[in-house]
Amino acid sequence: MSMKITPLRWSLEAEQRHSRFAQQRVFDRFRTTFNSERPHEALNMATPATLYVPSSRQYPRALQSPEYPDGWQVQRVRRDGSIRLGDKDIAISATLRGEPVGIEYREDGGCMKTGHLKMGETVHY
Repeated sequence: MSMKITPLRWSLEAEQRHSRFAQQRVFDRFRTTFNSERPHEALNMATPATLYVPSSRQYPRALQSPEYPDGWQVQRVRRDGSIRLGDKDIAISATLRGEPVGIEYREDGGCMKTGHLKMGETVHY
């Protein structure tokens, strides 16, 4: 079985480093080559850098932490991507590490949200 050698794989194998900072420099060099020097057939042999147009949309420097209604329990997601509810660890997502999630308890169950996005519900039988 032959394996296609991509430019990224080649650069990583050819220049493996013993520190993450040195490895980051390898990635940075690859990104520069990929975006600014290497033509892409899918872009009619142009480079991505020559076609890139920055967005005119303004974004806040820092996102505001979501707020939850009174009565909701708020917990920050732990480093392993979970929260603790009672005596149970509930896996949420490592992507949300350190972020607050809101939990609403109701008679028929509960609801968990991150900001306005509903992540799940529970139902009591």
